[in-house]
Amino acid sequence: MLSNGSSLTLTVVYKGWETRLKFSVVMPIYKDRDFLVYSLPTVFRLKPDEIVLLFDSTEEIEFTKRICRKFGFEDKTSFIDLTNISSRNWKCRVGFARRYGFQIATNDVILNTDADTLLDPLIRKYVQKIG
Repeated sequence: MLSNGSSLTLTVVYKGWETRLKFSVVMPIYKDRDFLVYSLPTVFRLKPDEIVLLFDSTEEIEFTKRICRKFGFEDKTSFIDLTNISSRNWKCRVGFARRYGFQIATNDVILNTDADTLLDPLIRKYVQKIG
């Protein structure tokens, strides 16, 4: 829920029928522990319906779960361990992780971001203009 009580979904009308666009965030994480304490709260402030975090290292998963738990987003977050994935595309790690996250994300609108990026809360306003 946003501060005004509405949820972060978009309503778009196509030829007389209505569909609700939901908002997901996909974030690959690799040795970004120092940034996560700053970047994840900016993601949470956007109030996405789903967060997909993709890990190239198991070391950061528990640390990240604690941050998500602290902000009440553990239930809306998927923690994907990519260390056991075998693919010829794995050498392009960040690109592979993003594409994998896009396949996992279940919502209509996906925000792609990095673990070292602080997101502006106005992004939510721009997402509402989609459609």
